Amino acid sequence: MKRRIITILLLIPSFILTGCQKPSKDNNGKIEGKTILERLKQLDRVSDIEVLSAGESFKKVYLMNFKQYIDHDNKDLGYFTQRVELGFNGFELPTAYVSEGYMLPLVNNSNFATENEIAFLLGSNYLFVEHRYFGESLPVEIDYNNNSSWQYLTTAQAAADAHEIVTEFKRILDGKWISTGVSKGGMTTELYASYYPGDMDLYLPYVAPFCNSFEDLRMIHFLDEETGNIAYGETKAAEMRQAILDFQIKMLKYRDILAPRFYQEGLSEGAVYSNYATADNIYDACVMEFEVGFWQYYQSYNTIKSALAMKENTSAQISAKREACYKAFTSVVSASDMAINNDFTPYYIQSYQELGNYGYDFTKIRNNLPTGVNLSITTEEETGLMWKLILNENQLALPRKELVYTKINNMLETTNDNFIIIYGSSDPWYAVRPNDVTGRDNISIYVNPNYPHTTSISNFPTEVKNEIMNKIKTILEIE
Repeated sequence: MKRRIITILLLIPSFILTGCQKPSKDNNGKIEGKTILERLKQLDRVSDIEVLSAGESFKKVYLMNFKQYIDHDNKDLGYFTQRVELGFNGFELPTAYVSEGYMLPLVNNSNFATENEIAFLLGSNYLFVEHRYFGESLPVEIDYNNNSSWQYLTTAQAAADAHEIVTEFKRILDGKWISTGVSKGGMTTELYASYYPGDMDLYLPYVAPFCNSFEDLRMIHFLDEETGNIAYGETKAAEMRQAILDFQIKMLKYRDILAPRFYQEGLSEGAVYSNYATADNIYDACVMEFEVGFWQYYQSYNTIKSALAMKENTSAQISAKREACYKAFTSVVSASDMAINNDFTPYYIQSYQELGNYGYDFTKIRNNLPTGVNLSITTEEETGLMWKLILNENQLALPRKELVYTKINNMLETTNDNFIIIYGSSDPWYAVRPNDVTGRDNISIYVNPNYPHTTSISNFPTEVKNEIMNKIKTILEIE
């Protein structure tokens, strides 16, 4: 899964907080204290509390470490520190528990709404947790050539992390609880519910993909045949899909000139490639990835259309058109996306072992290639292509586990927990989802007709947005 996440990492100058009189604890382990800081200091597993700039959305914002089990099935192995960020507005208010499945973004308060929409809309508390194996939350020292490094990177361990943190913070925060997240965070939200039913009052996953195999082809077929139909209408969407195909073929025509340049740019960015990777197959894989990235986030149709319309009558015009196409291409994909030293390698390890991912199918491109234009990737090489590019040889020897797809479907069909599930109609990942659950009063599914992977409650049509918010407030007992 290519996660083109643009996050501004901005650590606000802060100071370590020390010393405070202990508040009292009641018989149920609840902590009583006048201030949130007093209560935080009495959580035995919380340390190194720092204050961040609070701004307008929160009264207080704290960054801290949480003492987490390395292995929840063998607690004798000890602990690691998991980073947690708390935005606080009130003890009785709801708390949005957020695990986006990656590293913790340290942002100033003006960006909190982009990190978690529901906390912003409700004016509630916000508890953002860094996923194990990302950022500074490392259960073990990672050796990318030693497969034993990854033994504690499982969905069960991550869900247990969430359960431990929520159980502890419920001692100091008295309101209702929401589990939420976007994309992989939507996955961790639903996985948390599947392992620990009843922990939350509401589960609110956004655009959560769940693959039905280790190389799920539903996305590519959706991109080829359906994506954009709801957002743009079938005629316009078909025109856009054709333009993307034309653009992909044009980029393949340019391979001999542009692939070495593309590859070297990746190297200059510090990319390390697998033994299988070459300048040509990285380039061709990114030609396929362009279609995914275009629909997932950018949808810069006019840019593609303008580049394709440029004349090619002179050498200067040919060069100018090639540069315009390359600029459009690299605004969506990068050669470093295919590096084995990617910041998101832990995610790819999870995908390879337990989550699955989408697969490649170049059939549509192959069937439309003009004479003299070829793919460097053979039909046989399409199988396992992404894994061979983004994982090293040792990681490819990791054992495959049972896919979580069936577990999630079973949970959604039987759970008594409250769910509000959000999708975007032109998001490629919309095609890669669990079965749609219907006829259950505790589960509501909303598909935003006009947005891709960036969909949110706020950008639904007003009537639907109000309906969603009313359901949320009813579940959380907010007047």
